[in-house]
Amino acid sequence: MRGGSLTTTTASAERRFHQLATAHVLLLGVMVSWAEIAPWIATLVGIGVLAGSISPHVSVTRWIHRYFVAPLKEVGSTENAAPFLRSDAVNGCLALAGSMLVIVGVTTIGWLFVALCTVDLFMDGVGNVSLIRRIVEMCYSKGAKA
Repeated sequence: MRGGSLTTTTASAERRFHQLATAHVLLLGVMVSWAEIAPWIATLVGIGVLAGSISPHVSVTRWIHRYFVAPLKEVGSTENAAPFLRSDAVNGCLALAGSMLVIVGVTTIGWLFVALCTVDLFMDGVGNVSLIRRIVEMCYSKGAKA
């Protein structure tokens, strides 16, 4: 991934739609955490976010935005997708790890992981503030210098 392979740009509205839609589905999983299907919702979302971080064309929420929402709106500004895709990879891992912890019985820590991912995606989608994205970029820039 180093050396500029993630040089794609994406519409900022598409990214925000992706983050907010993902956060809302994860919130649904957290809200119905007593149900047996809840960890599976978080698992599917985690897999979807991980797949979308590898290739944005695979993301279901980005596909919905591209083909259903974007034609109804004006074309907005674009931005570098690399920091957000790296952040999505970490958030997908958090959601997937959290859901796996819930499935094996470590429910409190598992739902905390899913909640952390949900809050990060929501804050990044609404306010463009992501602690996970900043940490990932800090680690990525240190690794690129070495």
